[in-house]
Amino acid sequence: MADSENPHTLIRPGFPRSRRSEIAFIVLLALTAICFLPALQGGFLFDDFANLPTLGRFGPVSDWPALLRYVTSGIADPTGRPVSTLSFLIDARNWPAEPYPFKRTNLLIHLFNGVLLACVLLQSGRRINLGESHARAAAAFGAALWCLHPLWVSTVAYVIQRHAMLPVTFVLVGILVWHRACDAFRSGAMRRGWSLALISVLVCGLLAGLSKANGFLLPALLLVLQTCLVDRPGERQNQGLPVLARVGLLWVPSTAIVLWLAWFGIWHWSDTFGRPWSVGQRLLTEPRVLVDYVWLMVRPVVHSRGLFADDFAASTSLWSPATTVPALVVVVGSAIAAWCIRHSRPALAASVLFFLCGHLVESTSYPLELYFEHRNYLPALFLGWPVAIWLTAPGKSARLRTAALLVLLGVFALVTHARATLWSDPDRLGMAWANDYPKSARAQAYASALELDTGHPERAVARLRPRLNDTEIQYALNLIDAECAMGSVRGETLEAATAAIEADGVGKDLVHNWMRDKFEGPVLQCHSLDAAFKTLLSAAQRHPSPTALESNRLSQLEGLLALHRGQCQAALSAFNKGLDFERHASQAFGQAGMLATRCGPIVSLSHVRQYRLHPFADDTPAKTGMQRVHQQVVLGQRYWENEFARLDALLQTEAAAKRDSAVEGHAPADM
Repeated sequence: MADSENPHTLIRPGFPRSRRSEIAFIVLLALTAICFLPALQGGFLFDDFANLPTLGRFGPVSDWPALLRYVTSGIADPTGRPVSTLSFLIDARNWPAEPYPFKRTNLLIHLFNGVLLACVLLQSGRRINLGESHARAAAAFGAALWCLHPLWVSTVAYVIQRHAMLPVTFVLVGILVWHRACDAFRSGAMRRGWSLALISVLVCGLLAGLSKANGFLLPALLLVLQTCLVDRPGERQNQGLPVLARVGLLWVPSTAIVLWLAWFGIWHWSDTFGRPWSVGQRLLTEPRVLVDYVWLMVRPVVHSRGLFADDFAASTSLWSPATTVPALVVVVGSAIAAWCIRHSRPALAASVLFFLCGHLVESTSYPLELYFEHRNYLPALFLGWPVAIWLTAPGKSARLRTAALLVLLGVFALVTHARATLWSDPDRLGMAWANDYPKSARAQAYASALELDTGHPERAVARLRPRLNDTEIQYALNLIDAECAMGSVRGETLEAATAAIEADGVGKDLVHNWMRDKFEGPVLQCHSLDAAFKTLLSAAQRHPSPTALESNRLSQLEGLLALHRGQCQAALSAFNKGLDFERHASQAFGQAGMLATRCGPIVSLSHVRQYRLHPFADDTPAKTGMQRVHQQVVLGQRYWENEFARLDALLQTEAAAKRDSAVEGHAPADM
């Protein structure tokens, strides 16, 4: 009996054994590595600086208590993504660190995901009864089409997007284990089948979800593959999967996810969550986003939005913009069509439904930003497989189709290498983004910062001044920096910044961090800005209905401005006032350090004592689940209690030494 006719070949996992397919895949994997290599030379970007410094926040990760503090310190998702956070220890155990090891590990993970995908596609090809050699070839080239795609340069080269890559690793492992579980059930090995099924859904699903929230979609993704590739009329392989496993491990969690997202969207339809659009408008917008994603994948380009998609217009109704309804029809129609052809065209149906299902968390009601191309890294896994099946099929025009496949892979390789080369040069990359997306405030602000850093403030001014009347606050703040570098800030620019700060307040990290950096810095040569600090702070204080977070930040800024002016008692008073709104040990500790440096140990000691009037357990509770876990870990280890006790003792010693020095200095006059 031929392999393709032997039911036992359907349970044989692993890498394609056809020598020709195996060699082709290895060559393509090596080509992928070569094409991505230039991107490893770039530096850290944006969210890297928000997440990676936790490697050194509590000192080097060199023992178990430090490891526990670090693993629970993630700030993304309610889970904190501890698996992804833990993976960064492969590359560094302290901060600051060099970017190259992080990017190298990202590339290795990407290549490993390509190998896992080839294994999954091989199993999937056998399940839809492709001939054995055809299944191997389709698996090898389907995985290569995904792995070599230029769109993933921005995922591999952007260190923090390991959060998007690791869920794919565990999802693919989960799919492989699930297929083994189904085979065990079919052969009558029920205990082994249940063990493998639980490992697939619970263990792999948990690891995927703790890497990034979309990893929790594993049961829904398995349900798509089970429905399209396994549950086919008249197939022997359908038999054996217990109803309890199908319902309890696939249908129940999948339904729960969909119902929660639906409830969230309906309940919060008009809510904005601080975004310039509502949840309802986001739901209207996402079909257009999905269509744009697919267009990016079928039309590989060197330049894409990369990290800047803030200019992607939200749909305010079904008719605005005009592409909203057509995009909605395309997405819904694709889902219906894929469901209808799941038996006749299982590979095509699986690829479409897997793509749509993979976007359930990030492209529906949850109020994330509208658009990021790295969100396709998981959903796009199967999109190249139907193409590879058709192009590697035996029969008429086989050579012509093989040639077309090689040309397609060659185009991917050339574009990927060009894109990776662009990502290796941050300055050139930033200018390309700004030129390609003139309406993106973030792209323009980033480009102006690059121009300022490279000693061309006049270029930054020329870029930003025409945009000053825009409501986007980044323009005004970056223009202040550029004009200050040229000697003075125009009154018109300060007026625009003042109005924007009053409107936005300091609840936004952008405004707060900019003001904090200015107030913490030395006295500026740009005296017009230095003199305007009080005006800018007053504008922030006029923001209506400040939250506890904003009130705490305002007190912090007031204290920093007082320190900038050399007013130690005013700074102490402002820092102490901030404790009435929110208590954070790390903030109080940092403020005590600044007071000690600029005002001496006695003033700093006063702030330490004020903070320690209350137990450490009285600190403001963290907002998300993992942040609360981290708070309890630090509290249980008495980390801050020990740090403040050490600081208190050190300040007392320095204060005593200062008093003794003062006494000795006055002794001759007293004799």
